[in-house]
Amino acid sequence: MREKKYFGACLHVHKLIAAKQTIIDLFSHFIVIYFFDFAFLDWFLVTTAFRITPSCAFHIVARLIGQRKRGGSSNIESAGQPWREMLTHVSAPDPEGRVTYTFNTQSRVEVPQRYEVRSIVGRGAYGIVCSAVDTATGDTVAVKKISNIFGDVVDGKRILREVKLLGFLKHPNLLSLKDLYRPSDPGFSDVYIVTELMSSDLQAILRSKSVKLAEVHCQYFTYQLLCALRYIHSANVIHRDLKPANILTNSECDLKLCDFGLARGGGPNMTHYVVTRWYRPPELLLLSDEYDGAVDLWGMACLAVEMFTRKPLFPGRDYIHQLNLITDLLGLPDIVRDLSQIRSPEAISYVRSLPVKERRPLESVCPEVRERYMASICYTMEGRDDENSDEREGIEEGGEETQREEIYGDANTTRTQANQDGRNGEERYALFKDFLFRLLMYNPKERMTAKEALAHPWLREVRANCGGKEFETEAGEQFFWEFDSTELSAVQLRQLLMNEIIKYNE
Repeated sequence: MREKKYFGACLHVHKLIAAKQTIIDLFSHFIVIYFFDFAFLDWFLVTTAFRITPSCAFHIVARLIGQRKRGGSSNIESAGQPWREMLTHVSAPDPEGRVTYTFNTQSRVEVPQRYEVRSIVGRGAYGIVCSAVDTATGDTVAVKKISNIFGDVVDGKRILREVKLLGFLKHPNLLSLKDLYRPSDPGFSDVYIVTELMSSDLQAILRSKSVKLAEVHCQYFTYQLLCALRYIHSANVIHRDLKPANILTNSECDLKLCDFGLARGGGPNMTHYVVTRWYRPPELLLLSDEYDGAVDLWGMACLAVEMFTRKPLFPGRDYIHQLNLITDLLGLPDIVRDLSQIRSPEAISYVRSLPVKERRPLESVCPEVRERYMASICYTMEGRDDENSDEREGIEEGGEETQREEIYGDANTTRTQANQDGRNGEERYALFKDFLFRLLMYNPKERMTAKEALAHPWLREVRANCGGKEFETEAGEQFFWEFDSTELSAVQLRQLLMNEIIKYNE
């Protein structure tokens, strides 16, 4: 029934388009409809629909993505995401068994025969990401092509760091490296990384106007992210770039932390210009050059609030504004007790110059969190109520997208008026605030560690229902950072990457 309704929605949007022939691509999270227009003598993409909620709420994005007259150019890039590029050519295998897939924007992806490329699902500063099927296992994977990797040694070193870390770190809440290879050309300038394919990320979910995370989902995502942080910190790895775009998820609400390009080990003489500003802790804003995994826990706290409100807790425009927003909520830090690790006289002088501020309650800065708790609507893990399953689809009969907010949840999530653990909204809100402010500490040594945060009462129920020893693990050994402390030439970088490729394919 869902599929019929979904296809009906797609076709309803474009029922006035004259077409002689139709192609429908069906993938796990995308359905794409192409029409062949004889006036333009070319295929063009007329609609893309994609699913971002585990409750099977489909969202239609109807737009003309690409259209090309004979001899003309394609405007595929101009429409923005979500987009799909037409696969136009698949080569025969070369002597090394590599197949090249070409898309209509002249994007080319070279893969071993075991991978069948389906579509381009993303673009970034470093290259493109494709969805593919690993025919050896049947798994859907992401093939990331990183172009011109030796053009900038700093960027190249960042890729090397990520490759090494993805190969070393093994945890269910971390993106895992499945394959690593170079093109057939011996003078290669590209590298291919194959990982799991996750259907969405936290940024896409939080930006969606039709998706609202329930408390239990905020708790479950927080729990999984803390498990990931506990593991990497035990391996002497600080992520240093926690933000919604680096937190991948799927229709089962599984979470995986990705993008380790800025990761480092703890120690002295570290750069303070890391972590996206909105999630940057005070010690980095105040120019500390020695820090540890506590910087990630500050970002975790910011994300916990953002999952409820869908907006950043501290959306600073610059360094000064960021500090002002933090002190507006937490009050001024005690210079002796809280800022002993800050060695910059200028930073200390600036803090001394700030007007006196007292700590404020969370609801005075973002009242939305308390309002959610006071609504006394709780989401438990006790089975699905299908009574209103059609409403959860997100698309009404006739193909119109509903305007009401959808609850992000999987098939086992039920909405109920009952309270979690018998606690009312005020008590649950008090637990959340305690969890939050134990992470939002000026002194990083006073912040809860990931292990301590996992044991907090706010996560008790989700930990009991969804947790396990396989998630709350620590690394058996620490990551070796010696390569990261030396300057590398393009030649050295190429050799180190080749070593990783050889090691991975032994």
